Amino acid sequence: MLDVSTLWHVPEPDSLVWRSFDSYSLLFNERSGNTHVLDPLSREILDLLQEAPRDETSLVRELTSLLEGQDPEALAGAVHEALKAFDTAGLIFPAYHS
Repeated sequence: MLDVSTLWHVPEPDSLVWRSFDSYSLLFNERSGNTHVLDPLSREILDLLQEAPRDETSLVRELTSLLEGQDPEALAGAVHEALKAFDTAGLIFPAYHS
C-alpha cells in the first residue's frame, strides 16, 4: 500500500519519449526500454511529477482544480492506482518520505 505522504518524482525526465494522440499517449522509457500506453489522466499525473515532486494528496488537489466537474473521490482513487502502476513500472520513485 502506498503512503499518501510519499513525495514522488520522475527521475531523468529527458529519458522519456512521448507521442500524443487524441485519446492516449505513448511513452517510451529509454532507461528501461519499455513502452507504456497512458490515458489523459495518467499523462497529466506524470507531467505534474516531471515539474516537481508531489505527494498523492497534492496531486489530487491540483487535478481536481484542473479537471473541473470530476468527482474528487473517484479522482483520488484513480490517482492512487496510477501511482501504484507507475511505481511498479519504474516510472516514478520516492523523492523522500515525510
